[in-house]
Amino acid sequence: MKRLLAVTALLVACIGPAGAEPVVLVSTPVEAPRFAENLDTGRAQVEKELAAKLAELTRAHFPVFNWQTTAGAPAPEAQLILALTEKQGAGLWSDVRLTWRARVGAAVLDMPGLKAIPVYGSLEGTREMHDPARLGAILEAKLETWFGEDTNRREFSKSFVNFVPVARGVRVEREKKSIALPFLMSTAKVDRQSRLVVHFVANANGAANKGVIVVSNLFEGVSNARPQTLGAVSTFQFASSDVVSGWSPQIPGLLQDPVQSWLLFQDYIFSPAGAVTDGLMGAP
Repeated sequence: MKRLLAVTALLVACIGPAGAEPVVLVSTPVEAPRFAENLDTGRAQVEKELAAKLAELTRAHFPVFNWQTTAGAPAPEAQLILALTEKQGAGLWSDVRLTWRARVGAAVLDMPGLKAIPVYGSLEGTREMHDPARLGAILEAKLETWFGEDTNRREFSKSFVNFVPVARGVRVEREKKSIALPFLMSTAKVDRQSRLVVHFVANANGAANKGVIVVSNLFEGVSNARPQTLGAVSTFQFASSDVVSGWSPQIPGLLQDPVQSWLLFQDYIFSPAGAVTDGLMGAP
């Protein structure tokens, strides 16, 4: 809970314009001293190719975000680091691992559930530290195997993905009593059973108050000749009021400009084909 509150506080402070593409910057530094020293100039090759592999895998499983390996415009919503590290183990040699770190904005994200990926144990004296191509192939294979496990992807989603803003600024479809989402389910491969949460700050009675809207039962269709994804309101709470199940007539007014609002996944469920309805905008 403390971690969520800390990240939420940061997002309130650095809220940005609506419509910005959610970029995640990934990097894979070789920080293990003996590997860095022995690789010499080959270190950059390992880092570049492993970062490309990480971006490829995250893009394949979480395509609603734009996973990049180089900094640029727009600024990233988050930074994901997978570093090659080593520390003395119980055996004669060091334990070598790929270790996760992350930032959302300027805040360090604590991810205790996201365990390091073992590369060499302290009883393994034979290890590749000189040939960048061979070491890179080993690390990429470890990473691909790790992402191939459902339990690992779920933990990655829970520990990291759910803290990266999908959008800053949220629209309401008043007639449909729904929240307009900034992605197409068919291209972002988001299942209709995924859940998202809108955090917002709005003025009421002369004071700024926080609110939360949980969005579920996603559906895709066409409105004003534009395809879009909508989500039904599961629960709504504003200020110190009780939680309301379903739509509240307060929502359109509270989410009008210049309200601050941002959208996060609560449960990201990947759908290989994308969950698409018959193309008509209707109730979920």
